[in-house]
Amino acid sequence: MKVLSCNGLENLSSTAQVIHDSVNSQKLANSQLAEQYLRKGKSQKNGGTVTCIVGGAMVASGLIVAVTGSGSDSRSYSNSMGPGTALAVGGTVLFCTGLTIYLIGKKNEKKGKLVLSTSKTMIPLPQHSKNFSMGVAIDL
Repeated sequence: MKVLSCNGLENLSSTAQVIHDSVNSQKLANSQLAEQYLRKGKSQKNGGTVTCIVGGAMVASGLIVAVTGSGSDSRSYSNSMGPGTALAVGGTVLFCTGLTIYLIGKKNEKKGKLVLSTSKTMIPLPQHSKNFSMGVAIDL
């Protein structure tokens, strides 16, 4: 009787692990985490800015084409969108997408600055005392 080995399948399953590319899934030091958030936020803000500019240019050119009627041939666009309207709608979608990406990047930069500032926060101890205590007074 022969015994079949599944070594090939074991190797296949061990190499098919999911790689997480999220900042939250990595265990990093505070400074590394802050730098990663800052880099990610900066690149997202740059990408969002470029996308907003391109979307705005598409909206402007679509409105110009729709108003002047250039780009239209002998066909009538009464039942469907003309090329200018389609360009303006596409530009609006692109602009809104870019704005969303920009705001997400701004939030990531804010998180990075917060992580960086909280990692450096220390409570100074008074020099004249060896013991230090802190409490909260609640009046009832």
